[in-house]
Amino acid sequence: MTAQKVLWRDKVLCILVLCPALFLDQLCNTMLLPVLPIIVGSNLNRSMANETVEGDAGGTELTRFDLLGLIFGVKGVVQLICTPLIGVLIDYTRPLVSIVIGLLATSTYLAMFVPEGGIWVIVFARCLQGLAGSALLTGAFAEIADLCHSSTDRRWLIGAANIATFSGGAVGPFYGGVTFDSGGRVLTFLLPVILIGACALLMPFQRKRFDRPKSQESSADVDIDLDQSVRLDERKSTDAGQDVEIHVERRSSRCVRPTPIYRLAIDPYILVTALGLFVANFTHNCWFPTLPSWMAVHLSSLKWEQGIVWTPSLVFYVLGTILSTWLCQRLPRWRFLIAILALLLNAALTLPLSFFRHLVPISVVVGMSFFNTAVIEVILLPLLPIVVDARYSEVYGSVSAFASIAFSLATLVSSLFAGYVTQNLGFLALNVGIALVCVLYAPLMIFLRRYC
Repeated sequence: MTAQKVLWRDKVLCILVLCPALFLDQLCNTMLLPVLPIIVGSNLNRSMANETVEGDAGGTELTRFDLLGLIFGVKGVVQLICTPLIGVLIDYTRPLVSIVIGLLATSTYLAMFVPEGGIWVIVFARCLQGLAGSALLTGAFAEIADLCHSSTDRRWLIGAANIATFSGGAVGPFYGGVTFDSGGRVLTFLLPVILIGACALLMPFQRKRFDRPKSQESSADVDIDLDQSVRLDERKSTDAGQDVEIHVERRSSRCVRPTPIYRLAIDPYILVTALGLFVANFTHNCWFPTLPSWMAVHLSSLKWEQGIVWTPSLVFYVLGTILSTWLCQRLPRWRFLIAILALLLNAALTLPLSFFRHLVPISVVVGMSFFNTAVIEVILLPLLPIVVDARYSEVYGSVSAFASIAFSLATLVSSLFAGYVTQNLGFLALNVGIALVCVLYAPLMIFLRRYC
């Protein structure tokens, strides 16, 4: 089998393994949104029936919300803690090792939800879910960077992975609500376990990518210098045109010593890129907790109306991913300008949202925010391995951790920011703040034009 056929087979297997794994990870994450309050409430009712509880109903209700806050928050904290550790693990092993850890952790915490365990069992399951999320997301980006040698291939695979992740997040609440009401607790959590097992069956076909190369270790220095010089020369020759795919065997990727994560953390290009991923996910994460409440107060909207405004977001996200990938191939010199335009468009559409009184324009603005998110992610995510290729050793675990950290921080910080600003200054002030964040970050994209 020729080298090109082997590379194509690895890319197909990468899509078949990573996309279902990321889809199931987000599916399992968001399907708990309608399910966890019911499970926590049943646990509290069972404990009240078995024990004598002092205090009135208000104290019980406060305890319920405290537990929900703990259960929902612990996953994000654990994911932030585990992501750098997973990145370092990938540097010294393989990305697929991290993906296997993520699949095992996902199966374990789903199995823990099947029996009616106590509150602390649920808390521990959410901790495992944080570990699984960090392992799968970081491992997926590192595997794509390690497998694909050209930025074009990386963009297509990252776009497919992003669509799979977003699709799982969009389907999850519907799946959790329907299956929990119709099939009960066992069906809700065991069906994803079966699907994860089917995904794991593809792992033996990639067993060669688990192997650490040993035959080249004696000549590691020579191979590293040769491979890096070839890549740098070809990158310089393609600054004015299309990317050229490099079909060089990646012998040095596991022989070279990984760059310490603290050195990557102070690299200005990596920091600006990670900040861009944070800003790209900042808008809709601010709207998740605040937009439904604003619609209920100012538009007197029903529950289905508060949910249906998010429905077109998947279509807009897919269109943004496809269009931005196509534009990056046609206009390789102007990728940074495309990202700047997406940020400015996002700011311009965010400002008038507070003045809309109908569902259609609100749905369009929400969908366009996801469209702009997809454009920025497709442009910025491949920059992290490109910067590592040019400035450091070609090992991608730690640098992929920065993307996962940016996504986690966007979810955590934006929710706190949105809740505080909306409560004290109003929804209009929140949208002004979102627009300012986008406008202030946009000029920093010029700093990344060297690698865009």
